[in-house]
Amino acid sequence: MVSDRFRLALQTGLAMALAYGIALAMDWDKPMWAGFAVAFCGLGSVGESLNKGALRVLGTLLAVPLALALIGLFPQERWLFLLTLSLWTGFCTYMMGTTSRWYFWFVVGFSVPLLTMSGGGQPIQSFDVVMLRAQETLLGVLCFALVAVLVLPVSSGRGFEAKVAALVAAQRRLAGYYLATLTTTPDGGAQPPPADLEQTRAEATRIHAALSGLLDAAEMDTYRVWESRRLWRRMLRELALINRLLEHVRLNFDELADVDVPQYLLGLERLAQDLDRRLTRIEALLQPPDSATEPATTDAETEAAFDPAELRLDPSSARLGHFDRAALALTHRQLAQLSDTATRLHDGVDAIRGLRQRKDLIAAHRPSRAFLPDPQRLRGVLRQQTAFWLAALLVVYVPDIPLGGTVLILAVPLSMLLVLAPQLRPVALILPALNGVLFGGVLHILVMPQLAGFWALGTLVFAATFWISWHNHLPSQAIGKAMGLAFMSVVMAVDNQQTYSFATMANLALGVPLVILVLALTTYFPLSFRAEHRCRALLRGWLRSAAWLLGALGSDEVRARQFRSPWFRWRFAARRHAVEKLPQQLAAWSRALPPAALGQAKAADVQAVVTAVQAMADRMEALLRAREVPQSPAMARALSDDVRAWRLAVQALLAQLAEAPESGDVEDLRRRLDFRLKLVERRTEQAMADDPDFDAELDLNENSYRLLGAYRGLSEALVRFVVRARMLDWPRLREARF
Repeated sequence: MVSDRFRLALQTGLAMALAYGIALAMDWDKPMWAGFAVAFCGLGSVGESLNKGALRVLGTLLAVPLALALIGLFPQERWLFLLTLSLWTGFCTYMMGTTSRWYFWFVVGFSVPLLTMSGGGQPIQSFDVVMLRAQETLLGVLCFALVAVLVLPVSSGRGFEAKVAALVAAQRRLAGYYLATLTTTPDGGAQPPPADLEQTRAEATRIHAALSGLLDAAEMDTYRVWESRRLWRRMLRELALINRLLEHVRLNFDELADVDVPQYLLGLERLAQDLDRRLTRIEALLQPPDSATEPATTDAETEAAFDPAELRLDPSSARLGHFDRAALALTHRQLAQLSDTATRLHDGVDAIRGLRQRKDLIAAHRPSRAFLPDPQRLRGVLRQQTAFWLAALLVVYVPDIPLGGTVLILAVPLSMLLVLAPQLRPVALILPALNGVLFGGVLHILVMPQLAGFWALGTLVFAATFWISWHNHLPSQAIGKAMGLAFMSVVMAVDNQQTYSFATMANLALGVPLVILVLALTTYFPLSFRAEHRCRALLRGWLRSAAWLLGALGSDEVRARQFRSPWFRWRFAARRHAVEKLPQQLAAWSRALPPAALGQAKAADVQAVVTAVQAMADRMEALLRAREVPQSPAMARALSDDVRAWRLAVQALLAQLAEAPESGDVEDLRRRLDFRLKLVERRTEQAMADDPDFDAELDLNENSYRLLGAYRGLSEALVRFVVRARMLDWPRLREARF
């Protein structure tokens, strides 16, 4: 069986040779542009390559009229021309972070300065360059698409469905362990976690993050996926919700440690069996259509297996303490939602496989229309704009620098890529770029003069492309592969009127480090993109946003008055978005921390802090959701003063930790939390005694218990964060290093 490494290298080499051959046969100038398109389209499957190729074509077609318009509008106004280019590239850089089809905005962003500046400032020549660029880009994409379809093709559809099945399998394992833990009585001993539990959690997160892009690719080359694309999009949302609910259930373990959950939460074992049965059947349905694997049960059998009404709280749970009841009510709501979500997922997969009508399952998904500018993406735009203007000023005021205007042409795409991977150190780009330059230079100076005819040249192009692709086959080497192929194509300078110049290689060898130096400066100026600085800033931003949200959770009257203000609603949505997203960014930056920044701490200690922040974020989201539903008036009256004092105390502690994360006193925090718990217990008992209709308001009481459970969960998560944060070497993290 042919390996993916060999297949992709073979496809890229054949497509590169074919693109060069057609461009030379058509007598087109600079066939290297067709090679560029091939270099940036080569991915693992037909669908991925076609998807990226289509985005590149569409991006180039949009860039062509924009480039011609700029050339016509600013033929002599240098600074207006540069300002317009700057604003356009900044806009495209921001838009890259808003969609899974980021490559479209990337191509549009770097193609406009490339097309407008490649003509050397001559309008007629610029028009020819723009049109030629569009033709050769289309040629390169079509060549790779043709080779990918005809030579050892690999469908994206099966790969996508296999990934979805792998995610469902991981969720089934997690659900099995979590529900087994809940069904274990306190005196029965804790359920030992599987050895691969953390690996399974990480695998579920990693697979889900990649599914959106894989679905984009599968829609391109697999008709059955295209036909069911709306259902698949809905399935991805259900899978994300299952991931989140499983994590919420896991976070409840500490609060339920002393509660006999099976005694008070009826139907738990039946739910566990039904959930395992449904997920097992979904996994079987997602196997390839020609697979011998059959679904475990029929649809009717699965539907009859479990009645959601069976999952309910036993009346005897009234004997529990109020915070135990709150944790139990919160878990009950999450498990019920988990069961409903698994049912919708099951029905959706049935519809995709043609076992159920799909019309009633395809609901329109209306994302939030609120415009929430992402501060992290704005930071990336500022970095890209800084690189743009540093390169532009070099081109304008240092006319004799190596490469000339090409410095700006190279700085734009590389700075845009750094926004996608801000943890990447720019100096790491020097080696693959210089390798491509030197490799192409050796071929250009020593090998190409000895060749006669295209067969010899085509063989050389194929062999060189195959070699670079073979040695850069890992996903982490994608940038190195693209840069190596691109700079090799530039230095080889293949043309029908072939000339040989050592100066081209020398200028690139001198100019590329200059471009990398410009990018490296943006790591420190005007904002710091060093990992230790970003980790501290993200943590501080999360704690401040959480503190602000707690301050906004006042009484119903206060909230109603505040939410009448559009400005307050926008700020509330922005802070809530930050609380949800910043832990993910913190996790990415924490993995880039250099050993010198850790001091006496270990990488595992850093990851423990990140995990604690994510737990607080999940608890904060649960608190916000619980606060949005109506509460019991009796409990609201009895607990308003105590809950307000508790909320303000946590808010003040979050604000304190934002400035000094290591300043929390674990013993004092634990003592204060226990005092608040006992006080709220007494107030709740008094409310129940004073209100004869207390037990009649079952739904409102459950909502109030959910709110109490959310407050307690956030407080417990905060205690765990304080414990983890004290393990880090904060003076070393704050230390200035170069």
